[in-house]
Amino acid sequence: MSDGGIRARPVKMPFVPWWSARSGRSDRTGRIELAGNRHDRPTQLKNGIPAPPSIQSEKFPQMPTRQELETLLSATPDDVFLQYATALACLTEGDSDEAVRRLEEICRTSPDYVAAWLQLGQLLMRAGETDAARKVLTDGIQVAIRVGNAHAEGEMRGFLDML
Repeated sequence: MSDGGIRARPVKMPFVPWWSARSGRSDRTGRIELAGNRHDRPTQLKNGIPAPPSIQSEKFPQMPTRQELETLLSATPDDVFLQYATALACLTEGDSDEAVRRLEEICRTSPDYVAAWLQLGQLLMRAGETDAARKVLTDGIQVAIRVGNAHAEGEMRGFLDML
């Protein structure tokens, strides 16, 4: 043996339901009651678009609210990350039109912020605006190539292939 005679033994791990790691309780009906802050997330956005699973979940209960982000943004209006986070907060609240407007603004004023291109393309795709999504994703791919973000480029290519 090339490993010096040491063999790893398989370790039997007990099954742990996904909800037990989230400090919550479940009853036999499958309903889950989470501990801590509870934020109601929309299952459908303002214009009838289904909300993505990350928005429907309780994954980020400590996430700042849109109002808190707006306050931070008023102090530092040129902070692209805060602009992006505020756009996502709009989406979380179900205001997809405002999220699109803010993401378009980021793409216009900070074109190298690749995440905005990706989110905008996904949002337009979910809204059924195929031509607009295709243009945003195509432009976003060029930006990702220019800044060297191969991961985002691959994700946008995947979304573009789905259109």
